[in-house]
Amino acid sequence: MNIPLEDFDLRDTTQSGTYVVDPTDMDRLAADGAAARLHIARVDLAQCRDKACLLKRLSGALGFDPASGSNWDNLQSQLHDLGWLDGDGYVVLLDHSDEIQGAAEDDLDDALDIFDEAGEFWRSRKVPFWTFMAMSTSRVSVA
Repeated sequence: MNIPLEDFDLRDTTQSGTYVVDPTDMDRLAADGAAARLHIARVDLAQCRDKACLLKRLSGALGFDPASGSNWDNLQSQLHDLGWLDGDGYVVLLDHSDEIQGAAEDDLDDALDIFDEAGEFWRSRKVPFWTFMAMSTSRVSVA
């Protein structure tokens, strides 16, 4: 979903979810998230073109144990267990998403489904959980 950046209140769990944003919005979202005392995980997806790379980059940015496995079920489980991270909630920023969307759109869709589900999990606990995917507007086809 695309909504104007100024309409976001990152502390509002009723708004939290997965959104496509312009790449130029990522720094502001990181700053707004930090100001709201949310944990910021910035994932650089530049030159990432498959599921293995996507999972590795997500794991690294979120501080997951790399030995715990690399699959969708593991990612989902780990996103439900973020209490050890600093902050009153979570913001995941997916930078340079255009490349993986073009190369492995199904994998990106699977990951976004998992982030959507994690957002619902945390929302039910009144904890903000946001995923922002930076895409140039000419390439936007998921949200």
